[in-house]
Amino acid sequence: MFFLFTVLNVAYVMDPNLQPVKDPTPNANSEEITKVAKLKKKREEDNFACQGHIFNTLSDQLYDLYIILHSKCSIMDQVHELQVLVSRLCDLKVVIPELLQVGDIISKLPSSWNNHQKKLLHMANDFIVEKLLMHLCIEEETRKRDAVYLS
Repeated sequence: MFFLFTVLNVAYVMDPNLQPVKDPTPNANSEEITKVAKLKKKREEDNFACQGHIFNTLSDQLYDLYIILHSKCSIMDQVHELQVLVSRLCDLKVVIPELLQVGDIISKLPSSWNNHQKKLLHMANDFIVEKLLMHLCIEEETRKRDAVYLS
């Protein structure tokens, strides 16, 4: 992983001695403020890329366990993270086939979605990413609504 992060020029975020970006002083000019804002944004994006690559290398069981324990993200938030990573790979001229993206999204659904996951896997060849996202959004909203009614 460290080699990949080095190639992507994001390995610096893994440094345990990395100092946080300091806020600009109150008397800083607009150029300094812009520079600090860009630096913070780049650091956040690079950290996000590292986390995404690490999550992607976890086995499905570890990924599901980690996400359940440490994340309150909705399914759509997680799918959005994947889309950002795919977009970044496209910027690097790495093309990810749509069917692979669909399969990856389906395979990363949490264990609470197992029954729905099996249904989606049978229909995976019929999906494009946009159609799958719409399907997942509807399912997630239905689950949220059902949870409120059952509470």
